[in-house]
Amino acid sequence: MNIETTTKIGLSLIPTAYFIWTDQFTGACIVLFLLIILDTLAGVISACRRKEFCSSILKDRAVLKSSNYLIYLIAGYLVHMFIISIETSGWVTGLFYNLLGDLVDCTFIGFVGFLIIGELLSILENLSIMGCPLPQRIIEKISTNEKNISNRKRND
Repeated sequence: MNIETTTKIGLSLIPTAYFIWTDQFTGACIVLFLLIILDTLAGVISACRRKEFCSSILKDRAVLKSSNYLIYLIAGYLVHMFIISIETSGWVTGLFYNLLGDLVDCTFIGFVGFLIIGELLSILENLSIMGCPLPQRIIEKISTNEKNISNRKRND
């Protein structure tokens, strides 16, 4: 059983709330970048331990993930810059501008929080594949590969 999207969204509220509270959009992107690196390293180590490492698969997955994330981040940044560039004149326009700008910022940071949780879950999954001791309940929730769960149960 895979972790449900609603659970991921719920978990993403934790980093989202922190980065909104501290007003650190750049910090959220840096954390996401570092987690991507950790996830890639954990995946490589996991594949090497299983003797299934293939550089072409690593390249394909890295290109796909980085291009998708880059498109999302650029789109969010461009929307943010568009909101900033709007000239306001008048009280109602200023209120609308402030509300819309805050909503866009919160939504974008929320999306980065969702990506952060996805990377954390992927790191946990790689650690469980490598044999690091994690509670079975967590392994069953995060594993996307049923074979890994059954192998892990046989080994324990």
